[in-house]
Amino acid sequence: MIRKISRDEIIKSTLMFWMDDDIESKYEAKYESEKPKYTAMLSIGTRDGLKAFIRNNSESVKLLVTILGVSGEKFKRVITLLRITKGYVISSEWSESKVRSELCRNDEFMDEFCDLFFRQDVYREIIPRSILNDFQLDSERLIRVCSRDVLMKLIKTSYTTAYNSECAAAYSGKVLNGIKFYCDRYGLSFGKLKDTRVDPKDDIIAISDGCKYIVVTMNYTVTTSNNQTIYADKVQKIRSAIAGKDNYVLLNILDGAGWVARNADFNKVYNNCNHFLNLSNIDKIDAIIKETFNIR
Repeated sequence: MIRKISRDEIIKSTLMFWMDDDIESKYEAKYESEKPKYTAMLSIGTRDGLKAFIRNNSESVKLLVTILGVSGEKFKRVITLLRITKGYVISSEWSESKVRSELCRNDEFMDEFCDLFFRQDVYREIIPRSILNDFQLDSERLIRVCSRDVLMKLIKTSYTTAYNSECAAAYSGKVLNGIKFYCDRYGLSFGKLKDTRVDPKDDIIAISDGCKYIVVTMNYTVTTSNNQTIYADKVQKIRSAIAGKDNYVLLNILDGAGWVARNADFNKVYNNCNHFLNLSNIDKIDAIIKETFNIR
């Protein structure tokens, strides 16, 4: 029987960061192309300047969030609070483009929005100072944040989610191609698992010869978040669902610095799979396939 790679071996061989020159070049070009959009922002240090900027620039709210250095989530929460206190009907949070369209359409809402920056005393009873301080647009701050070095950091931060998602997608593509190579070699199918007892949501993939199955779960992340706990719980549920089924094997493939930093979730994943691989030893899937499907 093939030995499960030890936890220490897995940690030592984990791919901490996805390296891809094409992705790096793509985002470096994005950062540079974004810089000219911010030159007009030196004029938003007045109420009239901010109004004009919002009305004349289709990306104004996105650029404003970047300059403020606040997260998109925090910005949305503040806007939702503003809408609630002013009597707006709330069915969902607004996107940045929706916020701008409402600002341009509704002069009263535009004034209330500008109060966040130029009449903060209006909101001091309902918004903590630590949050209101993020919504300041004095000229000194604008000059500082629009300097090249600071601006580049803010722009890069605004693209963090997109960059990490693209790296994760590239990683998954590499892993899937590696698995498909061995499936094609041995004439095995590789795709969605059609067994509702194991996969009621139809979102699990498996290698199969029609009788036996290697269920494959994979993940790459460089940050830590509750999504890792959700993933670990998913792996545990799959393990419970296939318990006692001799024709099922669970293979997990995991990489990324975020997993090394998330010890409890990492251990849960490790303890709830038959085999644990990462990209550096993906070739070991050859032996796992041969053993599972009795290929000589």
